[in-house]
Amino acid sequence: MISGATSLGTVAVIAFTGLTWSVRENVHYANVVRRQEARTTRKRGESCSSHQTGGRFVNFTFVGDDGCVLRYFDAHRLFRFEIETSSANALWVHFVGDSDTRGLVMGLLRFLSAPLREAVTKEEFAVAFGCAVTEELRAMGKVACPEPYDLTQLARLGFIDFQFRYEADGAARQVKAYGRTGYSNDTSEMMASVRSDYDLRITYMFAGPDGEFVRSMRYWIDDVRDDALPDVFYLNLGSWFGHKREKYATTTSEVVALIDRLADRLAHRDEVGRIVYGSSLFWRRHTFDAAVAAAVRRERSPSSPWRTKVSIFDRWMFSQVMYRDLNLLWETGHAPFIVNLFDAQRLAQLLSSSTGLGNSELVETSYVPRHFGTNCSVRNDETQFLDTWNAHCDFW
Repeated sequence: MISGATSLGTVAVIAFTGLTWSVRENVHYANVVRRQEARTTRKRGESCSSHQTGGRFVNFTFVGDDGCVLRYFDAHRLFRFEIETSSANALWVHFVGDSDTRGLVMGLLRFLSAPLREAVTKEEFAVAFGCAVTEELRAMGKVACPEPYDLTQLARLGFIDFQFRYEADGAARQVKAYGRTGYSNDTSEMMASVRSDYDLRITYMFAGPDGEFVRSMRYWIDDVRDDALPDVFYLNLGSWFGHKREKYATTTSEVVALIDRLADRLAHRDEVGRIVYGSSLFWRRHTFDAAVAAAVRRERSPSSPWRTKVSIFDRWMFSQVMYRDLNLLWETGHAPFIVNLFDAQRLAQLLSSSTGLGNSELVETSYVPRHFGTNCSVRNDETQFLDTWNAHCDFW
């Protein structure tokens, strides 16, 4: 349980029962996040930036310390605006990370995919992920994704691939939905099964246990040609690395070096190619978050890929605000879906250019979220938090 929570405007120490993160370990992270936040400070009443962490929730409305209010924007409009105003003909966002990152992807897809947003039963969610349901499998409580898989474990997909096309009238059409069970390292489907007509592609490949993140990064750095790389990489690791000081094969120096190499490969892609490093949720281990933030902070050259290509997306501080103000239970390995929804909306805004939020069409169709159904948080049963990732969640 949380034994003490500080104001996030000055957070440097986060304390838990039996665990305290020292200032030395996270001061770089806190400073980088505050610097990003200061660059995007909004006026009272305006929509908060995606970097806003200081503030509090009033019911389900996040109000920043500067008086801004976090609004929900149409995610497809955000991505379409980004494609139309950049040099990209299409946008491919690839996520590399553990189950926390998978939850974030599922939150993002809830804004993008109508079948997922409208699904109610677990079978409907399975079909929305491209899984097959037969009478024989139904009798066993399974679906084919594409291998037979327990329907109750749908929130543990190892590979996800959704592709969308934007029509001339502005409508978004889903042209591919695919979820694969198991934690295979096989990337052939991801690189070969691509629609030629997509405008937006969202993919996720599980990389949780020690060594998996390094393996995935080396694949993208060493084995994929430049014109086949995703436009945006979202990277995270941490939940598979315990709070105790065990020795792991994955080191902070190796992670920083790999991000540096990937940033170099993306350096020639103008404003399109970029890396978003997402920090872990507040109860995870933050050794890697602190190391990446330190690398960002110490780079002084304005032309360095660390300054032009790498940004930090905070889930650490913001999740602490959510748990504190919404009275969410912490005794679980995963976050309730409402956390993924807020972070996914913030990430979609981060991935859209800053001028996009000033677009009148975007502003007119945005809203301040004020209601989330019980399925979004399931506060009364901690064991069901993972199930909320594939439960119908009404919010407006």
